Amino acid sequence: STSSSFSYAGGFALDVATASDNAVTVEFSASSQQSDPTNATSIGAFFNVMLENEEPVDATLYFEYDASIEADVAATLRFAFWNDTISAWTFFSSGSNVDVETNQIS
Repeated sequence: STSSSFSYAGGFALDVATASDNAVTVEFSASSQQSDPTNATSIGAFFNVMLENEEPVDATLYFEYDASIEADVAATLRFAFWNDTISAWTFFSSGSNVDVETNQIS
């Protein structure tokens, strides 16, 4: 198995794990080739996880809220991923809301 951790400015960290011994590369970008989802605005943080051999991964995104974003705005943040199967942004059904009291994603 392979497990890698990546840290980025802006309070983001990403852990990626695979079941096999696989090379993992993560690219971070402030923009995306896809348009913002309807009724949503990008905060300029995009991750592209690439594998040497295609397989499912377990990925955990961490975001530490540092009050540089106003609390009422941070409370409405939602995290999504680009779903190649349906060619659309997909929002997580749970575990993707910023808790401005604890400064963590809840």
